[in-house]
Amino acid sequence: MTVYCVGYDLKKDRDYKKLFEKIKTYNSCHALESMWFIESDKDVGAIRDDLKTVIDSDDAVIVIEVVEHWATRKVITGTTDWLKREL
Repeated sequence: MTVYCVGYDLKKDRDYKKLFEKIKTYNSCHALESMWFIESDKDVGAIRDDLKTVIDSDDAVIVIEVVEHWATRKVITGTTDWLKREL
């Protein structure tokens, strides 16, 4: 499985509940206010399309594959341990 970074910017309605529920269907870790890490065997486009089903047309989302090199500071508790375990 591959680890991805998912970032988002919800504009008008800001229905975070639906988005968070969708993200939690993956093995996931909430890292920053508008960023999660997820683990999946899907590719970036498939993950983006999956997330698009629960956000509005004016909302933004980005999915980036996480590779070997990374560092953290003051992220949500548990994020660094999750990354160490999954990567």
